[in-house]
Amino acid sequence: MFTLQVTYSLKEEDKENFEIDLVTGEITTMKKFDREEKDVYQVTVIARDGAKSALRSDGQPNESK
Repeated sequence: MFTLQVTYSLKEEDKENFEIDLVTGEITTMKKFDREEKDVYQVTVIARDGAKSALRSDGQPNESK
C-alpha cells in the first residue's frame, strides 16, 4: 500500500492577493484589503494528488478545482 501526497496551488491570477501552503492548503493574504473597495474575492484552489489518472486520456495527474 502507498500514500499519495496532495499538494495545493492557486491559479496564477489569484497569486497577486493570496498565497497557499503547498502541503496544508492554508490560504493567507498578501496585503490588507479594503472592504469598501471590494467586498468579495473568489479564489481558485488546485489540488493535485500526483498520481497518473485512470480517467484522463493524456496521463496527466488528477486535478480538482
